[in-house]
Amino acid sequence: MKKLFSILFIAFTLVVNVKAEEIPSFVAPTSENTFSINLSYWKSAMVDVRIKDEFGNILVSEKLSTKDNKARAYNLKNLVDGNYTVEVEDNTRLVKQDVSLTDNVVTSSTTVKNIYKPNTKFVDGIFKINYLTLGHDVTVKIVNATGDVVFTQSYEKQAAINKAYDLNNLKKGSYNAIVISNDDVYSFDLVK
Repeated sequence: MKKLFSILFIAFTLVVNVKAEEIPSFVAPTSENTFSINLSYWKSAMVDVRIKDEFGNILVSEKLSTKDNKARAYNLKNLVDGNYTVEVEDNTRLVKQDVSLTDNVVTSSTTVKNIYKPNTKFVDGIFKINYLTLGHDVTVKIVNATGDVVFTQSYEKQAAINKAYDLNNLKKGSYNAIVISNDDVYSFDLVK
């Protein structure tokens, strides 16, 4: 019972702390055709920044140092009026915010979408996953080199997943661990 209480307390603390660290609106219109991204919210030394059009095509992609840059401006003067998505990604999460360009004026949505990534480790035949799912449904699959699913498990509406899967009973070879949550798919190479 004491162990169960400890686990529940840690999970609750983790969820509360992550909620407190959510990034507020990080895109701010600055002048005609231009907006800037506030990079001071990220603790990682490097982030990947992408700007996508409404069809998902990547228009800008660059890696930025958060130590050297606290903000980065982008000029959309060569783009047509429309809706765009700004994505900033580090090793633990992907954050998205929409912007619109209309008659040389940039406006940004106040909605920021935080997508947390699973943290995984594969050691001595044990695949460990720690994933803050925030209530989203998740499926974990292990697939062999020929594409056959050798293991699958689904989780519904859990705040977090912290599991260890013993894969020592599988034959030596290459496997893929696939984690599916909403529209997000993460793949991890596993070699036994």
